[in-house]
Amino acid sequence: MQYDEQGNETEVEMRFNSSFSKDEMDLFKSTKARGVGVGLKSFTFTYDGSNPFSAKKSIKANLKIFANSFNELFEDRPGETTTIDQDQGTPAPGQPALYKYVDLAIKTFSKTINKDMKPTEWQKIVNENVNKSKLNFRLKAVVGWSEPKHANVAEPSGIYTNREVKDAVKESYVTLNLTPTVHNFDFDEQGRVIFEINYLAYVEDFFDDRAYNVFADPSGRNGMNRTKRELKTKKYTKECSESNTKELNELKREYAQIASTEKTIAVQSIINTLVELNRIHYINLPLENIREFTSMGPFAAYDGYVLEDEYSIGTSYVPEILTGTEQAEYAAERVEQALEEAAAVDDEDQVSSEEAMNKLRSSLVALEPGQHYLTFFYLSDLVDVVLANIEKELTYLKENITSEVRKEDMFMKFEESDLSEKIADLNKYLNNFKRLRILLGPVELAEPVAEETPYRTTFVNFGDLPISVRYFAEFLASTALKNDETVYSLPRFLNDLFNNLVNNFLNSKTCFNFDISQKVRVNQSVLTSYAYQQRGGKSKDEITTLLETKAARLKRQRKSGVPSRLFLNDPEITSLPLINISGVAGEESNYAPLSHEINYFVFFAARTRPADRMVGDMAQDLQGGIFHYILGRDKGIVKNIKLQKTQTPGLQEVRFEQEGYDGLEQLRVVYDVEIDCYANVNAFPGTYIYIPPQGFDPGADMDLTKFGIGGYYMIYRSSHNFAAGEANSKIYAKWVAQIETEANRAEQANASALTEITKCTLPRKENSQAQ
Repeated sequence: MQYDEQGNETEVEMRFNSSFSKDEMDLFKSTKARGVGVGLKSFTFTYDGSNPFSAKKSIKANLKIFANSFNELFEDRPGETTTIDQDQGTPAPGQPALYKYVDLAIKTFSKTINKDMKPTEWQKIVNENVNKSKLNFRLKAVVGWSEPKHANVAEPSGIYTNREVKDAVKESYVTLNLTPTVHNFDFDEQGRVIFEINYLAYVEDFFDDRAYNVFADPSGRNGMNRTKRELKTKKYTKECSESNTKELNELKREYAQIASTEKTIAVQSIINTLVELNRIHYINLPLENIREFTSMGPFAAYDGYVLEDEYSIGTSYVPEILTGTEQAEYAAERVEQALEEAAAVDDEDQVSSEEAMNKLRSSLVALEPGQHYLTFFYLSDLVDVVLANIEKELTYLKENITSEVRKEDMFMKFEESDLSEKIADLNKYLNNFKRLRILLGPVELAEPVAEETPYRTTFVNFGDLPISVRYFAEFLASTALKNDETVYSLPRFLNDLFNNLVNNFLNSKTCFNFDISQKVRVNQSVLTSYAYQQRGGKSKDEITTLLETKAARLKRQRKSGVPSRLFLNDPEITSLPLINISGVAGEESNYAPLSHEINYFVFFAARTRPADRMVGDMAQDLQGGIFHYILGRDKGIVKNIKLQKTQTPGLQEVRFEQEGYDGLEQLRVVYDVEIDCYANVNAFPGTYIYIPPQGFDPGADMDLTKFGIGGYYMIYRSSHNFAAGEANSKIYAKWVAQIETEANRAEQANASALTEITKCTLPRKENSQAQ
């Protein structure tokens, strides 16, 4: 994929011929080559959603190309191109372009250096290949199954028809956007070579750039100042005269002096924007309740923790959670009320007068000695603010950079060519940013103490988690600020936010003197989908389309609801999957234009218990997107299923202390699974699957799930390999929930009936009390 100066994208198809072309045959007939031909040896990619506190690991890929001679990798070959019609937003054939197979590793299509090249031209090539490689090239791989053109896919069976199988094949491919990292040439004794290239996810690598700075200034002033300094530095670096060297040193000294000031302003931009948008919330908490909570935790009484005050904001009560505007109105009414009470007190009543003055003094500072205002914001608001600030800064730079550098302070201090390159870069940055989406999934929170059952749980979205302003400030101080960084890239910020802030807090054991932590694993994944076509050549992502439809329905029906959250039982969701990772449903083509591509950065909680879907019913599970993988069938994609004992020190001992054992249940352990099957590229991390225990022993007359065999699992990694005569997948999954059979429910009922321990175990006679 290539970009022009306006940021428009062009696809260049790289073909691997299955037979000799005329040029290859001519070369083969000559005496200059031992052999001729280049072929695709294998392509392997891995979805890794476990994300062990590191970015750029969601997708890893490896491409191996076989060439009979090293020189063939450098041959120019004509390739068909596809561009985007800017008026209609539809794909259109472009002019043929030349490509080399080595282009798959060098990231750019820069021209080869010649001996007459000037130093400035050499510097430009270095800049293209090192500093701007992310803007110039990326690899788009469409991987999966396709329907044979001249044969039936499958004969009709009692379960699936030929049409249903064809429709399934249409949904069985994915699009990977990759960026190359390292490569290797492996020669054999005949001079043949295997060209091996490693790739990482383009979304994470591309957006891990200083252009996508979390500390972006929405006014654009800081970004413009940095851009001016960048243009000045480039000019003085190219011209190595003594005067320019002095100017360059002076510029670096000036930058060092203002770096700390910019850092302070940059960090404040996030909080300031949250305040301006009224996204900071307040809760009035009595100090005695706070002390009780910190000592007792969830075992304290929650009633009365958030107090209703005697003052009102035009209503009969004070809301439990106040926004910034409501908090200001509340403080103003407190001052007004205190002034009225102070004016109404008789001068002779010294006690009442002193109380009124104390109340007035506390109201004037909007604080009370016995109260504490907890300030917080929601995680989704934080992500929205960060994304909005980045877009505002990029838009401001794009629209104003030309006029700003024409001002007097920049006269003769920049090169026109550098300015043109910067404008082209901004177009590319902004166009790619508009196709990025941050998608947050659900997380399950359990109440440690409840009257009805000790296992009552609630599902909420990650975006609904509240974050204390003070806690967030400490988080920033411990991550970006301690390293004196003024640039904090978006992927690194999101990884730190979810892995360090959210994950560590939910799993923390230090809040109280006792452990009430809940094991939550925050995982991530990167997906590429095809957006819906809209009028005017524009495209809109699927989630936004569904949310807008839901908001319109709620408004039309005048119903209350949450238009900013999407639930799977919403009437707008008529079919799955929600995200069109394999193109628009029902279409034959496995191609979609670049203008329709949406890159999702997904965060979700692993091992979330599938509530109300633990009955092992295949039809019900399929409706919920949970597929069954059974061992030993004479049909299907499964080849083998291996059980791997979960290596957790002390796990069996803890289970014995907490649950005890009953007979053969002493053999129960927790297994992870490793599934070998035919290629299933839709096996993403976070996907639930079900493994029927009957596949391990069809003749067993006992419930094998009691021994940890079978049940519900969640995929945390999947690896897929395509080669000559090979299309296989290896799926790694962790056990999530044991199947809830009638026997289990009966055991729970019996256990609840025997909660009282009695010393005498002999049955009493009916008239024993009378005796």
